[in-house]
Amino acid sequence: ARDTGLRQEPCVALAFLGGFFYALGRDGSIARSTDGATWVQVLSPAGQAAPTTTGASTTLNALATNGSTWVAVGERGSIFTSSDRLTWTSRRVESCFGELTDVTFGAGLTSPVFVAVGQSGNDWVLLSSPDGVAWTQRATGLSGKLGGVAFGGASRGFVAVGSTVAGAAVALTSPDGLTWASQPGAIPSLRDPVNLAYGNGLFVANGGGGSLDTSPDGVAWTRRSFPLVTSVGSL
Repeated sequence: ARDTGLRQEPCVALAFLGGFFYALGRDGSIARSTDGATWVQVLSPAGQAAPTTTGASTTLNALATNGSTWVAVGERGSIFTSSDRLTWTSRRVESCFGELTDVTFGAGLTSPVFVAVGQSGNDWVLLSSPDGVAWTQRATGLSGKLGGVAFGGASRGFVAVGSTVAGAAVALTSPDGLTWASQPGAIPSLRDPVNLAYGNGLFVANGGGGSLDTSPDGVAWTRRSFPLVTSVGSL
């Protein structure tokens, strides 16, 4: 067992970016390691009682990078950025009071952008940023929650998955992270999609009850046999 130093709180997510392992804590902190054995805390807990303007978070959910800027997102619309992976600055979007569940970066586009997704109240949250500092909310036209977002390269663009307030699974696609098209009914076999990943030419989404679907483009999805019968925490 290894101690990440995250105040003994559970790690919500792990990532390997730019030669470092990162552990995101439920207490709003980040630890990093070069070898997985020795960990250094690089973002102290923001504190649940801190003012909203500080970007307070009790949970950080995801991390992405463009190679020069690292972006972490989490509860209460928290967004933190760092250029050296040691000093982190809050970039919280004041219009977002809910949870940002995932973030990714669109490398290889003519105008590369970060995309973050989540939920605020009963509404989807879908944000884009060219630098991780200034964020713009993109209209989606439906209410519910977005659980995951992934980038499939310049030819496939971005895909986000989530659910409507009625619990129906939905997918959204975008060639550039700015303009999005909803694909209602695209993944009818998936229940409450919560995670999304891309690799080997496929987007992979999982939901409740161990459901798992794959798609080459975010539009046509295929149900896959999966040995787990409960929800998977991460992809």
